[in-house]
Order: sequence, then C-alpha cells, then structure tokens
Amino acid sequence: MISATHFAQQMVDAPSAVSVVTAEEIRRFGYRTIAEILDSMRGIHITRDRDYSYLGGRGYGAPGEYAGRIMILIDGYSAADNYYNQIFIAEDGYLDTALIERVEYAPGPGSAIYGNNAFLGVINIVTRKGRDFEGFDTELTVGSHNEREGRVTWGNRFANGTEWLISASRITSDGVRHYHDGETIANADLLGERLFLKGNYRGWSLEAATADKWRNSAYPALDIEYRSRDRNRFVNLGYDADLGLNWRTATRLYYGDFLFNGKGQIPSHDILENAWTNGRWYGVDSKLIYLGHEGHQLLFGSEYRVDDQQDFHSRAYTASSGELWHMRDALHNGDTFSLYGEDRIALSPALSASIGGRYDRRRYRSFDTTYDAFNPRLALNYSPWHDLTFKLSHGQASRFIPIHEVWNEVDQPSRVRTTELVAEHTTDNRRLLASLYRYRVDRLPENFFGVESQTIRGAELESEWQWPGARTLRLSYAWQHAEDDQGWEMPNVPRHIGKLQVTTPLLGERLRASLALRYIGERQDLWNEPLSGYTLTDLTLTSSEPMPGMTLTLGVRNLFDTRYRHVSFFGDEDGLLPQDGRTVWLRLGYRFP
Repeated sequence: MISATHFAQQMVDAPSAVSVVTAEEIRRFGYRTIAEILDSMRGIHITRDRDYSYLGGRGYGAPGEYAGRIMILIDGYSAADNYYNQIFIAEDGYLDTALIERVEYAPGPGSAIYGNNAFLGVINIVTRKGRDFEGFDTELTVGSHNEREGRVTWGNRFANGTEWLISASRITSDGVRHYHDGETIANADLLGERLFLKGNYRGWSLEAATADKWRNSAYPALDIEYRSRDRNRFVNLGYDADLGLNWRTATRLYYGDFLFNGKGQIPSHDILENAWTNGRWYGVDSKLIYLGHEGHQLLFGSEYRVDDQQDFHSRAYTASSGELWHMRDALHNGDTFSLYGEDRIALSPALSASIGGRYDRRRYRSFDTTYDAFNPRLALNYSPWHDLTFKLSHGQASRFIPIHEVWNEVDQPSRVRTTELVAEHTTDNRRLLASLYRYRVDRLPENFFGVESQTIRGAELESEWQWPGARTLRLSYAWQHAEDDQGWEMPNVPRHIGKLQVTTPLLGERLRASLALRYIGERQDLWNEPLSGYTLTDLTLTSSEPMPGMTLTLGVRNLFDTRYRHVSFFGDEDGLLPQDGRTVWLRLGYRFP
C-alpha cells in the first residue's frame, strides 16, 4: 500500500480506511474500466452520462463535476487534465484494466502530501510489469450495442534487468439507442484508442501513454446533437537511487497535454457551436528519504509544476447563413511550487504516529494572482494485539480553484478539515473494518450560490472472508450525510451505499462464477427532490485454460434489467438520464507461448 503515505507499508498500517482491488479480482469480476473497479469499492458511487463517468464519495458527487477532489495517480503520476481537473475513468481512460496490478483507495486529506486535487482522498493505480506477460497477450471482446474491443500487449524482462511493456487497444460501440420502453433519450457512438508504454532499467523508469476518444451523441430532450473528442497524453521519467548511509532519493520528470474539441448543433434554433480546449503542463518532483534514525522514517520532498497552457475557445454560428455571432477566447497559464514532508514515528511496539504537511504556492499568471496553502495531517496507529488496529487521523486539505471555474477573479482555495476513526481486525482469512468520519468544508468559491460551508458526516463498515479454493465474500456498507450551512442536502449524494461481491469456483479454475450487487440509496436530484434508490446485479463467468493459453469471460451487467436513472445535466426535464438495461459481453483472451 503506497497511496496513504509515500512509504511502502501494509494496508493495516496505513493511516486511513484503505480499500484495495487486485488484478485477480479485476479478472474474476470482469471489470473493464477503472470506473467499474472504483464502483466496487466501499463508499464510492459512479454517475454516468453518455460522454463521461464521474466519481463520487465521502459526501461529494454532483453530476457533471470534474473530480478535482479525489486524486487519481498512475504509478504516482497525477492523471487529471490541467483545465477541468477531470479524471478519465471510463473508455476514455489511459489504461486497459488488464494492465493493472492493483488499485488502492485511501480516503482522507491527501493534500498533506500529494497537494491539489487530493482534497478528499487519493486513488493510486499500480500497473503491471513486462515480466507479468513474458510475450504476447491478446484479447477480443464483443458485446451489446455492437461493441467491439481488441487489445494486444507485449512484455518481457531481459537478462540484463531491462524490462519493457507495450500495449495498444481499440474500442468501438454504436451506443445506446433504446431503453426498456423504447424511448430514446440519448445515444453515443464511440471510438476509443489507447497506447501504453512502460520500461525499467536499474533505477530508471519510463512511462508514456495516450488515450483518444471520439463520440457522436444526441440528446433529444434538449434538442442537441453533439460530436466530441478527448485526447490525453503523458510521459513520466523517473530515477530512484540508493545514496548509502540509509538515504534514498526518488526523482521524476513529467509532461502531459490535453485536447478537447466539441461541435454541437441545435436544429430548432438554427445554431452551430464549436468549442475547444488545450492544456499543457510539465514539472519535476523529487523526494529524499532517510531511514537511519531509529524509530523514524523521514521523507522530504519538493515539486515545481508549470501549467504552460490552459486555453479555451468557443464560437457560435447561425447554421443556415454561417454568420458568426458569438466568440470567446480565454488564454491562461500558471505554476505551482511545493514543499512537503512526513515522519512516521514508532513510539512503542504497539503505537506509531504519522506527522506530515505540505506547502503549496499557486500562481495564476494570467490573473496576476497568487495563493498559498499549508495542509498538515496527524495520524495515530495503535495495535493492542497483532490482529487489531485502531487509527485516528486529523488533517486539512486545500483545493485551488481550477481555471475553468474562474471568470473575473480567482477565489481563495477551498479548505476541508477532517477527523476519522478507524478500527480494523485482520486474520489469515478474515478482515473487518469500521470507520467514522466528519468533514468540514469551507472557503467555498462565489459560484456556490451563497453557500459558505458544508458539513459531511459518515460511517463505513466492511467485512471480507476467504475460504479454501479462492472462495471470497466481501460486504460493505456506507452511510453519508452532506449538507450546506443553509440546511440543504448536497445533490446526488446517496445516504446509503451497500455492496456485495462473492466469487467461487464451479469446476476449479476452469469455471468460476462471480456475483456483484450494488445498492445506491435515496439521494437528492438537481431540484432538491428525493430520488429513490436502486439495486444492480452483475454476473461474471470466467474460464481459465479451456485450451492451453486461452481465457474466456462472459459478463452480464444489470442481470435483472433494472430500470434506474442517474442525475445528469443532460437528462430529461427532471434532470434524470435513464441508464442501460441488461447488457452482455464475451471476451476471448490468448497468451502466446
């Protein structure tokens, strides 16, 4: 577990209520996107429209809100774009799930170490290595809505220690045309392409990725036809060195860019619109770790990031005549300098503490505005017995206003102060976890309609059992209540979230069945009206080695064809967008010897 702190440590030692999904679970439950993986985790819920998937949890989940509150890292690299702070977790994400070793979710004020965007937590995606493939690995998937997906991956480790992995994939889909009653609310033709490269040699590492997605969407309720493209790319070069005398250093240089282009048409108003966004950023992050002081693990770090380009352009035309009647151009840039540190202290064999903090200085060059933020965190771990641990943490995190939310002037960074108590009992075949937390969010920007603060309270329970034959049962329940200082509940925040995952072999590993249930409870829509809850059931059948080198997976999503709707700005007159009924897909994999 490396997300909750920068030190490698066991999950039970991390100072938060950590969740982990492994590569084996990804395979058994047939998770095809990062969104599906996160949707299986305790307390998280995913909202989808026909273009994107949005991450909600710990009292947040407003529809159409581009993350910026839970950070997603890919092997330590922050994967959000620099204009919307959006994280791409569906077909538009950087990674095929077959490339993922594990996904770690550490809720809490991650800004104390990771800085902006780690407002309510950190998700770290650890990718697999070339040695995990040792040759070519391919997959072909077909499914509902004429969906077709193909992936080819090559990886290997050579005698001199050099290790490489390269993977390319392509997905197409005709999108959803009809719902249960035949009514068409929206559709989305999809074309997505991805390329991922990873290499390691001694202390050097290199990762590069590109993800390109095109969509054609229609929203009859809003009389809109829309075509869009999202392209994301990054390069991450790292070097780790052992300096001797218990000193280690880790440095990485990174570069990323983002392109969005959207073209919309409103036939009833004779309007054509074109909008595009360009983002580009680069930086350096360096850490110095000292393990020579008995009872301490010390980390010092600094980061300098340049947001070199944060541009937005829009044009509106009269469709029949081509006359330009509206245009807007906004050209921005900025930079951020950061210092951070952490000390993990062994106070006794049963008691340890983690003390950390981060200072960020964010400059919005185009507005000639600079803000500072310091975010501390303190955590205590107490283990009276080897299988029982109590964790108490208190911290603060800040969120600098993303450039797409800035109009005339820059608001001060938002702030959250958190307190959480966790109890965890772990044995060889069982894990029980309970968590209580309280968040206080303030210094909200002006566009929150006069709201000055928000209070979030929650409780989470999780239990997991494992039996011989890789039989596993996991149950989780989360209660959350989020309201502002005017007494209004925050939209699209379910009061109750319940999840169950069970997997069992039927014929050894030649046939395995995995069942997943998700209950999303009552929540408020855009008009502050209650929206009833729903339960979804997914079934996955996997077969390993039906023939040498082959795998076969059958997935049935929404097994009982449940009718449900997500809160969405692109929905009907009630702001609700019907979701998919039952869908089926089949995947064939083959690894060349």
